[in-house]
Amino acid sequence: SHLSIRAFKKISVWSTPDILCINFKRFSTTIGKSKVKGRSVARRRKIDEAVDFPMSFDMGGMIKGGQDASSTYDLFGVVYHMGDLSSGHYTARAVDRSSGKSQWFNYNDASVSACDEREVLARSKHAYMLFFQRRGAPARYGGVQPLRDGEWESYKKS
Repeated sequence: SHLSIRAFKKISVWSTPDILCINFKRFSTTIGKSKVKGRSVARRRKIDEAVDFPMSFDMGGMIKGGQDASSTYDLFGVVYHMGDLSSGHYTARAVDRSSGKSQWFNYNDASVSACDEREVLARSKHAYMLFFQRRGAPARYGGVQPLRDGEWESYKKS
């Protein structure tokens, strides 16, 4: 006999990092019975639900521990996956804020092009990972820098 127990899971956030990475669950596995010989088999599928996400958000109301830094986060990168479980293609969009203005870029293999913030925030079933930086935190992780004229050619030769 099986005993059913109602359970709840609680997660508390005690402190927050300078860089926050959010990875969407885009793959699911279910266990079922095979029609052949009644064996258990795992069935995997890609989850293609469209996702809305903000350009910035405040985690202040979610933090249980003391917080001595800003709790506001700004989006600086998105990774996208197009395809299925057996094959696919990754692209990314990231922002350059080095000039004091925000310029977004689309990265698709060897192609890099400027894009609009609206394209980044467009509801997408392909968004896979989001990267946020704490507002006011030092950009010590490299950041995105646009290529100077002729720089890409020198990378391709090496």
